[in-house]
Amino acid sequence: MPNQMCLSKGLTMPLGRRPLLPKRNTFESYKAIKTLQQGPMSRTFLVQLIATGVYFVMKCLPYLSVQQKFCADAEIKSMFNLDSEFTVHPIETFVHDYEKCLIMEYCSGGDLRNVIAENWKFSEEYKIIKVQQIFIQVTRALDHLHSHRVMHRDLKPSNIFLDAKGNVRLGDFGLLQEISEEQYAKYAGTNIYMAPEGHILKRLDFSSDIFSLGLIVFQMLTGQHPFESGSESATIEKMKKSQASVLPGWVPVELKKLVEDMLNKDPSKRPTTKQIIEQL
Repeated sequence: MPNQMCLSKGLTMPLGRRPLLPKRNTFESYKAIKTLQQGPMSRTFLVQLIATGVYFVMKCLPYLSVQQKFCADAEIKSMFNLDSEFTVHPIETFVHDYEKCLIMEYCSGGDLRNVIAENWKFSEEYKIIKVQQIFIQVTRALDHLHSHRVMHRDLKPSNIFLDAKGNVRLGDFGLLQEISEEQYAKYAGTNIYMAPEGHILKRLDFSSDIFSLGLIVFQMLTGQHPFESGSESATIEKMKKSQASVLPGWVPVELKKLVEDMLNKDPSKRPTTKQIIEQL
């Protein structure tokens, strides 16, 4: 039986706008420019469509065993079904050798790791404006998923991209899981961005995504993880004990209170995406 971590049920939603491409492109239609990421689960490249010169991102997923095919097809299906103005747009897919290749839009603005690394250069006033702009867009993207009963489960700076105009695109749908109000998802994701219930109870729900987003907003404001302790294990222990650092005094009271609520150890006390949108 395929690994349930890869489960993504069929969803129905009209596709968002995506760049038009000639039909029947193949692996040979693209020229590899550079490797963006390489790991045991996938390889990602910046590529150029030879016919037009337009840049895209190609994600190659293992596609040999039954389980690999199930996981790759589930991730790709989720990306197309959940396509929106705040998600990375999928373009087309094809099989090459023993890999399933997904062509996606190229977000030339990089990911939020760049924002976090560069925010120290800006004034406090500008930083607050920039963070709030990104915050609201990521929340809307997350609200789009949650409205379709889908959790992201791996929200982190490297999975949130920016296009050339600075618009947010939420990506990496490899750990999406559809759940109902009464269900919990199996814990998965990146340890230091996972909500404490994932570490303690080994289960997650929609509020777990909210906790992860709170971590990211805190990090955008300060450049530091709120539970940073020098090692991953020590950081996780501080998360379990709810020992977060305090946001600096220049952060507006309303924004500070909202982030603190998102980082509440009790999932039931965290705001929903819609409640966050109302406050921003």
